[in-house]
Amino acid sequence: MGCIRANAMPREWPLAGISLPLFLLLGTTVLAGCAATPSGTVFPALSPEETEARLIHASDFDPAPDTDVLALSGDVRHWIDTQLIGEQRASTTRLKLLSNVFAPDGALKLEYDPIATYSASETFARREGNCLSFTHLFIAMARDIGLDAGYREIPGRPSWEAVGDYVVVNRHMVAYGRLAGFADYTVDFGRFATGEEASFGHDVSDASARAQHFNNLGARSLTRGDVAGGLGYLNRALLIDPSLAYVWTNLGTAYMQLDRFQDAEAALLHALRLDRFEVTAINQTERLYERLDRHELAQAYHHRAERARYQNPYARFWRGVAALERGEVRDALGHLRKAVREEPDELQFRLQLAKAYALLGRSHSAQQEMLAAVALAGSPDERRVILEVLQEIVQETSSVK
Repeated sequence: MGCIRANAMPREWPLAGISLPLFLLLGTTVLAGCAATPSGTVFPALSPEETEARLIHASDFDPAPDTDVLALSGDVRHWIDTQLIGEQRASTTRLKLLSNVFAPDGALKLEYDPIATYSASETFARREGNCLSFTHLFIAMARDIGLDAGYREIPGRPSWEAVGDYVVVNRHMVAYGRLAGFADYTVDFGRFATGEEASFGHDVSDASARAQHFNNLGARSLTRGDVAGGLGYLNRALLIDPSLAYVWTNLGTAYMQLDRFQDAEAALLHALRLDRFEVTAINQTERLYERLDRHELAQAYHHRAERARYQNPYARFWRGVAALERGEVRDALGHLRKAVREEPDELQFRLQLAKAYALLGRSHSAQQEMLAAVALAGSPDERRVILEVLQEIVQETSSVK
């Protein structure tokens, strides 16, 4: 339930690799080991504080008005009382009822639009939106009926959408929560999951999700040719959460559209301070320097983009998963081992690596990865499920012997 970030880039600009559009990238974790930022700038370098002061607090573009994206109108609450809950029910029952409402054939009959970002109440009124819109509405409704619910970002394969003269890259977010006496859960467009399947990803605060909301509105404005309006939304996003690298990337791209190259450079380089794997920012910086005829700098960023795509642990993980699906287990093993080496605390990385080892008959290594996964499990239910799988591996190994 949630495409959270969109990166829009003019289609006539040459596309390269997986990260050209300007709203998001495969990984958001800042990790050691990535190649250093190429030295040299065209314009005087700014410190992080100077960048924020210049591009946010002293911006020529007023920030868009703030809004509570989780506020529920009276119409939504009336619908909840009359159509959803009715008599008192257990929390688990309420959760499953609400999840069913968001299924493709559920009672709300929501229509998906990748570029339409709305608040919870707007989504209910329109019965349409993108995945972030649906996630807003689910979380708001869940909290209204007393359920624990929040945002969880799922690093994964990006998806591309052509919107006018832009290409938009989307990334995934789901609703996530924990119920007393029950497993952790996720809800993704009505698909309900618990246990191991609900463990992948990173929690996102309400504030960061709201910032992502304004980022998407900025993207929509850019695709409609309203660069000034887009900058207003992006400025609001950064006032809410200035730590989001992909918003700075989008800000830099917007300034490139206005030929304000000094501001574009400052924004893009700040994005790379925040996330050295922000491949979109790297690609945009390369294009910026090409436009400025600084070909040596552009080439340095081109090489850096190639290295970053290769080193990104989440890109590695999905290559490994794809290889497993094709039955290319040894190839998968190489990718998954490198993903775990870069991101050792990601539960799903360990589980998929254990699967690869098991498929190759390396039961001891599979058991070690499963034990590492148990240590990373966030709830008793997750640990129970993983231990059950581990026991199956042990039994299969014993039977072979």
